[in-house]
Amino acid sequence: MKIQLALDNLSLEKAVTLVKELGGDVDIIEIGTLLLMRYGLKIIPRIQKSVVNSLLLVDAKIIDAGELETEMIFESGADIVTVLAGSDDRTVHNALEVAKRHQKEVMIDMINCNKKVQRIKELAAIGANYFCLHRPSDVSPEKKLFIPERDKLPGNCKIAVAGSIGLDNIDEIVKYKPEIVIVGSAITENANPGSILKKIKEYINKGIDN
Repeated sequence: MKIQLALDNLSLEKAVTLVKELGGDVDIIEIGTLLLMRYGLKIIPRIQKSVVNSLLLVDAKIIDAGELETEMIFESGADIVTVLAGSDDRTVHNALEVAKRHQKEVMIDMINCNKKVQRIKELAAIGANYFCLHRPSDVSPEKKLFIPERDKLPGNCKIAVAGSIGLDNIDEIVKYKPEIVIVGSAITENANPGSILKKIKEYINKGIDN
């Protein structure tokens, strides 16, 4: 089970500081949508040069122009890019083709997708295998995050889980054993982010052992 650190509503300086401080203890560094919108594509190489032994994901939430936008993001230094599940199949296909050429990956963001299992099956059929089950930030964290049973999904699916994940609910998340747990503000807005990350890793390791 991997940990993805989401850097979102932050300044460039704070984001770089967190990457340098915590990057070695997480598997994936995420440039969140807000950070990307605030600084543009130039944020990607700026963060990338501070990343050590982690993959760099850009949460671009691509919904159209799949080939062009995916190409720009990978050329800027990303390893993974997100494409919305609500995109046309051709958009997803084009993004996957670009990822294949660059030997990189696409994560499908299922945010606000109503028929999640059906859509995962449809997109898996055209080559997608990374899917993020994502509770929107505008939705109350008390709303239960839908995580389907694995036997209802194609066998090659890898699942990431995101949306208001912290110490108060991490145990509920890890029991589903997703491949990736995405944590953002619970770490980045804490006065001692390293300590919180350590505790979250302990919960994850405990979940793996059970």
